[in-house]
Amino acid sequence: MKRFILAYFVFLITTDLLATEYLLKIPQNSDRQLQILQGQYLFRLRFRTKDFALIQSEKISSEAEVLDQISPDFNYYILATQGSDRIFADVKESKVLERFNGFVLIKLHIAFEPMLFNVTSHCAKLPIEIQLPYNPVVLAPRLAVTPEPYQETIRSLLRQLDAGAWFDKVRALVENEDLQRPGHFFRSRYALRVYDAKQYDDSAPPDYACDNAADWIASQFESYGLAVEFDSFQHTRSSIGKGVLGEYTMRNVVATLLGKGANSDEIYLVTGHYDSIASKTDKWEQDWKILPAPGASDNASGIATMIEAARFLSQIDLNRTIRFVAFSGEELFLHGSRHYRQLIQARGDKVIGVINLDMVGHDGGGELDLHVLGDQQSQWLVKACQTVAARYDIEVDLRLKNDPSFIFSDHSPFWEIAIPAIQVSEESSLTDPTESIEYIHSEFDVLNMVTVPLGVLALKLTVATVAELAGPSGEEFIFEPQPDSPIIRNLIVYPNPVNLQKSQFVVLDFYLTRPAEVQVTIHSSSAEHIFTSQPFSGGIGRNSDFDWRGKNMSGARVASGVYTCSVTATDEDYNSHVVESKVVLIQ
Repeated sequence: MKRFILAYFVFLITTDLLATEYLLKIPQNSDRQLQILQGQYLFRLRFRTKDFALIQSEKISSEAEVLDQISPDFNYYILATQGSDRIFADVKESKVLERFNGFVLIKLHIAFEPMLFNVTSHCAKLPIEIQLPYNPVVLAPRLAVTPEPYQETIRSLLRQLDAGAWFDKVRALVENEDLQRPGHFFRSRYALRVYDAKQYDDSAPPDYACDNAADWIASQFESYGLAVEFDSFQHTRSSIGKGVLGEYTMRNVVATLLGKGANSDEIYLVTGHYDSIASKTDKWEQDWKILPAPGASDNASGIATMIEAARFLSQIDLNRTIRFVAFSGEELFLHGSRHYRQLIQARGDKVIGVINLDMVGHDGGGELDLHVLGDQQSQWLVKACQTVAARYDIEVDLRLKNDPSFIFSDHSPFWEIAIPAIQVSEESSLTDPTESIEYIHSEFDVLNMVTVPLGVLALKLTVATVAELAGPSGEEFIFEPQPDSPIIRNLIVYPNPVNLQKSQFVVLDFYLTRPAEVQVTIHSSSAEHIFTSQPFSGGIGRNSDFDWRGKNMSGARVASGVYTCSVTATDEDYNSHVVESKVVLIQ
């Protein structure tokens, strides 16, 4: 009998471990919708767009479209459409699962992942899981009106910004002069060219071009009095049919400007990647150890902006702590930022926001435009950049975006642990021919492609925004509360009670103080989820177009009882308010 019980127990465990999971496409896409759905089903959120989400789950609802059955030997990737079909036409292990907005979602055997480092299309690995904000309807903070003396301090810093100093740092990163052999220039910062490298394919070890750049970046931060450390992590390089080719120790450079106010435990990250790649160059896969990868715009421009921002911000006392983090391995699926994300999560660092600088040095159209992009929870940071640009007369054409599908740079790993993060860049579309830059990831991303005025505007925006967010050391709080007037009020539920046997139904009537997206959720008296509506638009004034017919999500009539009607209204700034009322149903 004991053996039978033990065998049955093992069977249950084995069955649970081998439970089939699927990659599902669902119409829900907002943080609020997805959090409500997680109250009904156990799933991992893998990807979001403005139109749909991808989840991994054992459950299959009627709304979910099955894209694939999860297999441990395969990963999923998002690629820009141009060239993707040609690249994968002869790889039987790959499969196109979905096309959307100029991108494709592919499934590829893990043994073939290294080939993606050399494709000419932009490519990102699908996250394992994206954590939703703990409370996506919480009111986002806004910038306070900081004291005029502090604003004048910031204006004084902005007047001191030096275009020549910024460009000199771009030049230094592009040329990457050997610190051990002055006069010798690497002209590459490819992430595999490091001190600690082991080759298993009988080829010569690489030089230390990337680590040389890291050492130079660290020396710049140290010269401004910042505390600098290296955050090391391992990367293994493999090849199809050849196994492991090499193991490499990469390094992030972390420089801390310690806050001196009451909120010094709160941390803002200013990030960017310093590694470069030239995968569009002929024979790159064979000759990456010797070929140039100048990476002037991508991303010497971002690192130069970070270093110069540190130089000026180190001159003033700030309330909150600022960490400047230069990542390696971004061009190899965001290895550095993913590692650092795990580190701060394990330590419990109180990171409250991330500003990622990636490609701020080229203006092809002469518009001097910068794109500021974030997901829904990060829109308050996007708006902060807009507020700061207006407050300090920074004459830049800001293009603001809410796009959770843009997972191609070092901001996105922080979304995966529900930390607000934005990207500041010269572009935010990888499929628009008027934006996408032909020469990036090639030997032609050189100094004469850099637009210095755009870089200076990016520097001004970074310095002013970080200074405002961090706040002066004498100020305990930098954020002002939201306006007192709620978005939604005066919810009326009628008739109440409602008799479904008499063909009555529940009507919700409410007042909006400004246009908003509205969603209705119904729960039973025991807090069981009953119904969630699709979002709908509401106008200023009274709204009474929504009615509930007493049915659950499956269309079945619910039992008599007391139910709670919750109405969430979200305005264009992603501020949300919730009102509730109870209704009695009689069958």
